[in-house]
Amino acid sequence: MTELRSQSTPWSFTRDQALRSCPRRYYFQYHLAPAGVKAGASRLARQAFALSRLTSLDQALGVAIHHCARMISQAVKRKQALPSADALTQRVRYALNRAYSASRDAAVRPYVSRDLQPLREFYYAGGVTDG
Repeated sequence: MTELRSQSTPWSFTRDQALRSCPRRYYFQYHLAPAGVKAGASRLARQAFALSRLTSLDQALGVAIHHCARMISQAVKRKQALPSADALTQRVRYALNRAYSASRDAAVRPYVSRDLQPLREFYYAGGVTDG
């Protein structure tokens, strides 16, 4: 197991537990997936990276709402005008539309972007459903 441990990477209790519980998962998570964004990365590395970036629709919504809450908090701290409800709604819509588009497009081409997170629903359920 220790041969998977990188000398250039900081070690932590979480990494140690991941390695001890499943060396294969550790390898995919900490070594193969990060290599998936590099130019010339193997197909497997790109897939590992894409899978590591998956999020759910609920998580994407939560992150968008969190960003809006942060905007409000920063405005209060700076004693600035609060963003309007319409501006906040538009920000959440934009974030969810971006996640949806990235997910739909990822089904067509390999997904290798650090700033977008495709939705699990596209990989495991074929798309977002009403249920």
